[in-house]
Amino acid sequence: GIAANAQPGTDIHVFDLVSNKDQITLSGGKNITKRKGYDNQPSFDPAKNVLYYVASDSGQMTDIFVFDLENGQRQQLT
Repeated sequence: GIAANAQPGTDIHVFDLVSNKDQITLSGGKNITKRKGYDNQPSFDPAKNVLYYVASDSGQMTDIFVFDLENGQRQQLT
């Protein structure tokens, strides 16, 4: 028979980061993709306050999503 392996379930978390001299502090952690399925490859947009990432429910195909860091809204791009 043929064996198929799906991507493991993964989530993306974002944090507030404060740098004070030689110390970095993380706070306000939030899971922005709390769901079953594969969510990975996050990339911050340097010109906008958004995060792009890929997601898949089945492990076969991935779609690109954008998460608005200001309002918490998620939108599918592909």
